Amino acid sequence: MCNPPIAAMRHILPCLAAVAALGAFADEAPHATGFRPPPFAPVLRRVEPSKTRALLRSGGDALPAKWDSREKGWISPVRNQGDVGTCWTFAAYAVLEAQLLKAGKGEHDFSEKNMANLHGFTLGPDDGGNLEMAAAYLLRWGGAIAESNDVYVATKTTWTSSPMLVPEVHVQNMVKLPTLDETDAAQELKAAIMNYGAVATSMCWDNSYVSTNTYYYSGSVGANHAVAVIGWDDNFPRSAFKNKPEADGAWLIKNSWGEGQGDKGYFWVSYADTKFSRDEYPTVFIPATDEEDYDIVRGYDRCGYIYDVTYCYPNSKYDLQASIFTSSKNEELAAVGLYTDVSQCPYEISIYTNVVKGAATPVEGGALACTQSGTIDHAGFATIHLTNPIPLADTNSFAVVYRQTGDDDDRQTIVSCTYRDGGAYYCQPTNSPGNCYVGYVKNTVTNWMDACIAADKVDETDEGWGLCIKAYTRFVNGAPKGDAPAVDDDGTQMMGELAAGNDQWLMETADTFGPLASLVGANGRSRWASWLLGLDPDDADKRDIALLIDISAGSPRISWEPSLPGRTYTLYGRDSISVDEAWRVVSTNELDTTSAQFFRLSIGR
Repeated sequence: MCNPPIAAMRHILPCLAAVAALGAFADEAPHATGFRPPPFAPVLRRVEPSKTRALLRSGGDALPAKWDSREKGWISPVRNQGDVGTCWTFAAYAVLEAQLLKAGKGEHDFSEKNMANLHGFTLGPDDGGNLEMAAAYLLRWGGAIAESNDVYVATKTTWTSSPMLVPEVHVQNMVKLPTLDETDAAQELKAAIMNYGAVATSMCWDNSYVSTNTYYYSGSVGANHAVAVIGWDDNFPRSAFKNKPEADGAWLIKNSWGEGQGDKGYFWVSYADTKFSRDEYPTVFIPATDEEDYDIVRGYDRCGYIYDVTYCYPNSKYDLQASIFTSSKNEELAAVGLYTDVSQCPYEISIYTNVVKGAATPVEGGALACTQSGTIDHAGFATIHLTNPIPLADTNSFAVVYRQTGDDDDRQTIVSCTYRDGGAYYCQPTNSPGNCYVGYVKNTVTNWMDACIAADKVDETDEGWGLCIKAYTRFVNGAPKGDAPAVDDDGTQMMGELAAGNDQWLMETADTFGPLASLVGANGRSRWASWLLGLDPDDADKRDIALLIDISAGSPRISWEPSLPGRTYTLYGRDSISVDEAWRVVSTNELDTTSAQFFRLSIGR
């Protein structure tokens, strides 16, 4: 068992009544909060602060004394979380919506309810959350989902489940900033606000510290609320606060309690606040650029960044990491995604094709397709575009090998793993042996270890490490246009080939539609899915199939629409992803009792 040092841990700190602690402005009705610190803290290893500010600043060396992103037209309307502890979802989307406005891509309203229901952790919508959980959901393409497709419910008593939908926007990068108790961190936060429009962060809300539209907390209890900071004023008067700080200056906050709170939903927090932006790293979620139009994201880090195992290994010998994935049909590898705690992080990526999955090493039998090196300029998550995309053979295994080329002190092995928090799993494993490896070189010999059976675990419940490495692919050619399927082809042969050749495809399909956007399409519809299912690829009459899977109630609920004339529908299921287990017919009447975890819908003519 690996015991991380106290400095590396984020204890769950109670604030007022803990996760869903209540607070309100003046005498108005109380509102929920909901920030829940993650169990372990990444430790950002920073370059010289002025260099970091230069990377973040939108232009010029001088930071203005006052800034308000609303004046730029970058801030979406104030939302209302009601009495549900979902503030962290609103803070995350306030940042994403601001960047889309700043980029000229229009006003978006994303579904906080979908994130609160389908984040992937064993926490209910009112159990709280944090920006690491938001990152896990967004970076695996669980969202962002349009609000109109999954409308928010502002009361716990009327809360409903959420469907799994294809995201309207993909998040491809995440920037983490130092907390405000570090030197020059306030300058970096200001530069990020100028560059991105808004930054998500945490604070401790206590009703006794509020006055109209100002707030100054001087206590030591941990954070319980997440908000978006959208500006500042170095000369904001100290006299405006209920308890007077020693100096002027305040941050401008966009809250999630509706326009009836504070100043039409906004308020000011004193620079002297002792818990503002100190219990989780201020975070920015960055939407995909036009070049990041990938079709599939693959990864074994469904729960995102849980732990950096280098805390178990000072000057870690593990300078090699690798994840093995299996392609479907007609793909090319276009990019790789990595988490990093290191600003100015050097990397070397090597791609091996035709590897033997489940072998002693991740590269056994494989051919080196490319090696690419560079530097990730910010801490957080980065998408690395391959200079030359790599064609992938159909249903073929390929390995992404990440070599850390920096100083020993900066080595990091970031994993998604099991962690038990308060008697319940904070997250659940998605990895299995033969998928992820850690390694090091000794006397010119490369030593590899399966990450699922690594000797030291985060705690006694850890079932092995899923490395935080993602692979992004595109389909090289779309489905045939205007070509009707053969008379005797109902699409099941192609579906069967995908299922038999790619167990990960099955796992991802059962988990969420997000990783398979081009296979499933918006609300289950796409040209590619139509082709596989033997339907009309062009869908001229808009009567293509919509396959819906809902696991929010525990057991899967599967339905489809419309019922096309001349088609027969057969639902198959099996208990595991093993290709050795036969598919069996499952009646829709059996869905509450069946042991099947993976499903396939056959549509015949």
